[in-house]
Amino acid sequence: MIALFRFQELSEGSIMIDDIDISKVPLKLLRSRLGIIPQDPVMFSATVRFNLDPFEQYSDMLIWQVLEDIHLKDHIMSLPGKLSEMVAEGGDNFSAGQRQVRLILL
Repeated sequence: MIALFRFQELSEGSIMIDDIDISKVPLKLLRSRLGIIPQDPVMFSATVRFNLDPFEQYSDMLIWQVLEDIHLKDHIMSLPGKLSEMVAEGGDNFSAGQRQVRLILL
């Protein structure tokens, strides 16, 4: 991961993604296009909506559509606050599988 995100440049060899040498890609662009899905998903003690869209880039309609696509809409709809429901510390009010799906949305 250190080499992939270019936190440390390679002293030899190269990393190619779709036949593109990542050392030739501007750092900001490269890092904006990569993502990591850790084994231990982390959720913030904030609203469900913040956890799904921390930069407020997407409409509620789009978020609900994605939640429907990944079969989480019914669960979120069952929460008293829906998208405004607070996530417990560490995401304890969600299963491990539900926490991992949240990372995919980001």
